[in-house]
Amino acid sequence: MPEPRRIEIERGHLQWLAGVLGVFAFSEPMSPEDLAEHLPGLELLQWPAGTPLIREGEKGADLHIVFSGSVSVQRRGRCIAELQEGAILG
Repeated sequence: MPEPRRIEIERGHLQWLAGVLGVFAFSEPMSPEDLAEHLPGLELLQWPAGTPLIREGEKGADLHIVFSGSVSVQRRGRCIAELQEGAILG
């Protein structure tokens, strides 16, 4: 499987993620720095087009959020959905 390119996480990425995850729905908004502290394993990865992230029938332990581009969801080799920016899968 191709290796992803690691991208340095910047404050803007964390602000975007906070919005997607609805972190600001709490009584006290969480700063991007607090969010980073609560998600120590957070990585921003750029995968080559066509790379399988999750295979049908396999157990996974990762949560993926589409930051840009799209992800094709396939069942038995047939596309059943196309997920866009902000979609959560895993």
